[in-house]
Amino acid sequence: MKKSLIILLLFAVLIAKAQVEEMCKLPLTFSVFVNTTLMPPRVVESPFHPGLTAGTYLVYNDNDKNEVFQSFHLGGFYHKYSMTALQLYTNFGYRRIFLNSFGLEASLHAGYFHSFPDIQAFILNDQGQYEPKANKTRSQFMTGIDLGLFYKIKKKDARSPRIFLNYQFYLEMPFVSGYVPFLPNNSLHLGTVLYFNNK
Repeated sequence: MKKSLIILLLFAVLIAKAQVEEMCKLPLTFSVFVNTTLMPPRVVESPFHPGLTAGTYLVYNDNDKNEVFQSFHLGGFYHKYSMTALQLYTNFGYRRIFLNSFGLEASLHAGYFHSFPDIQAFILNDQGQYEPKANKTRSQFMTGIDLGLFYKIKKKDARSPRIFLNYQFYLEMPFVSGYVPFLPNNSLHLGTVLYFNNK
C-alpha cells in the first residue's frame, strides 16, 4: 500500500513539474495604464485613474508575420473618490509583424469587472437622520476592443522581449439600470512582454 502511494505521489510530482515547465514557456505581459470614463474619439483626459495589469497569451498559429492569439489578463485601477476596480478578462485577436520588429494588433475582449466603492453612502432612517450604509461591492461584465502597436527588441527572435502601447475601449455593464446601463471606459496601456524561459 505504501509503495503504491509513493509511486502515485512521484507520478503526480512529475506531471506537476511538466505542467510548470510548460507554463514557464509562456510569455508574461505587464503594463501600467490610465483609465478614464470617456466615449471615443477622446482617448485619455484628466483626471487620470492609474492601474496595473499582468497576463499571458497563447498563439494559435505558426507564422513569423501573422499571429492569431488569445490573451488572459488580471488587472485593476484606482478611481479616486469613487472606487477600486479589479478586472479579469480575455482577448482574442490578430497581430501583424512588419520588418521583423514592429507590429500592429487588434482584438476583442470580454470578462469580469468587480468594483469596491470608495465613497461612504448614507441612508435616511425612521428618525429623519442619516446613518452610514454598508458599502456593497459590485459584480459587472466588461466587453470591448483593443488596438495596439509594439516593438520587438530582437528582430528575428520569436521570443524576443516586446514593448507595447495599447488602447482599450470597453463598456462596463450593467452600470445604473434604467439610467446609464453602459458606462464607457478608455484605458491606455504601456507595457512589456517578457519570456523567462527561452528554451
